[in-house]
Amino acid sequence: MYLAMPASGAAMDLRPSFAMAESDNSLLETQSGLVEQKRIDRILEMFDLDEDHQASQLTWLLQVAADRGDPESQHLAVWALGQLHVESGDIPAVLQALLANLSATDVWVRGESATSLSDMCERHLSHISETDQQVVVNALLALSRDPNPWLRQRGLRALLPWRHQAMAQRAFEQAFLDTVPMVREASMRTGLDIAHHLEQGLTDEDPDIRLTATGRIRNLNPTVHPHLYSLLLERLHDPYAMVISDALMQLEHSHRPEFAPAILELLDFGWTDPVRNAIHELTGKSVEEVIAETKWQPSKEFRTNARVRQRTQQEVSQLLEKVSSPQVHDKESAIAELTWVLTDEASHAWAQTLGDTDPFIRFMTLDAIYRRVNILFSSSITSELYATLLPLLHDSHVHVAIRAANVWEMLLIGNQSPNKEVRENVLRALRDLATHHRSGLVRLAASKALLKGGFRDREFWTARLGDRFVRVREAAAFGIKGIRQ
Repeated sequence: MYLAMPASGAAMDLRPSFAMAESDNSLLETQSGLVEQKRIDRILEMFDLDEDHQASQLTWLLQVAADRGDPESQHLAVWALGQLHVESGDIPAVLQALLANLSATDVWVRGESATSLSDMCERHLSHISETDQQVVVNALLALSRDPNPWLRQRGLRALLPWRHQAMAQRAFEQAFLDTVPMVREASMRTGLDIAHHLEQGLTDEDPDIRLTATGRIRNLNPTVHPHLYSLLLERLHDPYAMVISDALMQLEHSHRPEFAPAILELLDFGWTDPVRNAIHELTGKSVEEVIAETKWQPSKEFRTNARVRQRTQQEVSQLLEKVSSPQVHDKESAIAELTWVLTDEASHAWAQTLGDTDPFIRFMTLDAIYRRVNILFSSSITSELYATLLPLLHDSHVHVAIRAANVWEMLLIGNQSPNKEVRENVLRALRDLATHHRSGLVRLAASKALLKGGFRDREFWTARLGDRFVRVREAAAFGIKGIRQ
């Protein structure tokens, strides 16, 4: 508004009234925010409806999913399309909306569209023509080659319903050569034919890839792959205990008593009961009998020194340089590639990117940290990272706040959880999010983290039973049940 009305008899002031302009802008922003919040609440309330009433809201939901001017509501609508009931006659319209959003402006909308496409197609595959399925597959294949590594991962995961197709297998093969661990892991977990990648999978830097590869061995024929058992025996000394456990489980069902001495070595690791069970299953004898027969002797130290791919110092230095790159996709990839570089320099680089002005860079860093702490818990988190992580629970961007809550959920349940002061500050912040945040998905993430952190406040959980979002109410009911027990 540029004209200020004069007092009686005074000359008209033609100067811009910036105070009034700012006031009008503030009012418009407030009104816009209220509209967006009503949309968000309405989408979440759809989960309380029966299938018929959900179907009646579909036209409106598709309109929200097409509104690129409101990315938060758009993302939530896309997410809901993959979760809610859809009548068979509405499937083409939903597919079209999700396909269109694979090229949306917002990166989270693109990634969620891929996941919702996969979820919906898996539920309704018999109602989707082969032609339409191929359109979906082609679009997901294109996403699996995106410069953004997170989107490559989402595209690969979304190919699950078509994992046996030759085109999907070629995509998995290509992705398993990717430099980013999360992309290789998506390839392996979604459907890569492990038979041709055994050694690479079992020695990958990513413990989750090694674990998945170890588990997939059980589907292979040892007569066709004679080196299979030697690879499993090596995994008994893997740095990741879950890989050791899975390798032991498969060896105990191998009907090969000659593996008993290698299994006995796990007694030096403190695995008395698992070894007893494995030896009995393998030989029909007790551990004491097998020790007497083989004359096995304990060693001074059990070594977890199985081959694992390590990045060279030169490779690490190059990644640390790329973290500061102005090329955004180089930066994204470098952040993710540091996941299993367990050095102070890598942690310091993450601490810097957690403060980046780009919310997706902050999110990408949290995603990499989440992958690490999901396996190593807090033992891999430096004090500098701890200090940087806490404020991100109150990040202004919804997806960053959600991922921060996910990270703290894992840190709170680790066997080396943060000290008492940090823990209390985190629980206080999570409680605030679960109570007051406008996003139901943030409230849900915070509620889950509180549950894992053993937060036992009956009054708090009882109040959460009144949340607008049914999944928060379900978490609250679980929290109350835990207190009763």
